[in-house]
Amino acid sequence: MDKNANHFALINDGTDIIFVKDNDCIKHNRSMVTGTSLDRNSNEFKQIQETLLSLDKALASLLRNNKWYKEQ
Repeated sequence: MDKNANHFALINDGTDIIFVKDNDCIKHNRSMVTGTSLDRNSNEFKQIQETLLSLDKALASLLRNNKWYKEQ
């Protein structure tokens, strides 16, 4: 992988979603954080949580509206 790129992993674990970036992670059940490696009061935590929930919402919308895959 490109070492200069901004890589992350988004994992669906049953009812939880997990966002992993570098050595940081947040586990969320879409209502509240159920686990994290970050200080919950830090700006980094807030940014990663916002990214996690935004990605989850976007992916759910793509699936719901049948836009996940477009045949060519």
